[in-house]
Amino acid sequence: MAGKQRPRFLWLASCAHIGEESHDAKLFAQYLAWAKRHNADIVVMGDLLDTGLCIGTKHIGSVWENDLTPDEQIDRACSLLGPLKRQIIGVVTGNHELRIERVTSINPLKQVALRLGVDYSGPSKVLRWNKWTLFCAHGTSGNLTSDFKKVLDGWEGVSVIALAHVHYLMTQTIVRFVVEEGSAIVRSRKIHLIRTGNFLKYAKYAALALHSPTDVGSAILEDNGSGNLKIHLGLP
Repeated sequence: MAGKQRPRFLWLASCAHIGEESHDAKLFAQYLAWAKRHNADIVVMGDLLDTGLCIGTKHIGSVWENDLTPDEQIDRACSLLGPLKRQIIGVVTGNHELRIERVTSINPLKQVALRLGVDYSGPSKVLRWNKWTLFCAHGTSGNLTSDFKKVLDGWEGVSVIALAHVHYLMTQTIVRFVVEEGSAIVRSRKIHLIRTGNFLKYAKYAALALHSPTDVGSAILEDNGSGNLKIHLGLP
């Protein structure tokens, strides 16, 4: 009799904001250690770096809430992720890295990926993980569902949509009816919508903007061989 399949994990690592004074370095280190211990695959979902600037963005002055320069943030990210680089299967940019790209044309997260020798996909990535097809992107401003709707309107065939940006850690499963082309056969298909979380404590800008505090941590996918996808909102 075959033994039970060992679970496989995918860590959707979003919004670490390395360099921001409210970055939860202790919790991020716990996730890194867990990922190494379980040999989890990793997708970096953007805003790995905070990249506070005093020019060129609507967040002028956020540089004063950073305790590392952008160059030091790149070094810190490479140091933290270097031991897990063989587990990284995708990197997409976030709006914080775009701060520097829009001013200089240089994306610092791309530089991290290049230094680590891992795939950098820019704004979004579609990937096949075990039996599931994932659409991964950083996400956009607005309410909690508007950017999911954009993906649902524009992309067919995905089973998981993972977005970050708004720092919420949550999941919802929806059902779509699919009519087979050339027939009247109707099948149902589940799509998992995931907000992938963050590693930022209650930052000054959030308090000033009257944002609600959010849970800190990440979404992690688990395939235990049962045929069902398990979504953890935090470490398993």
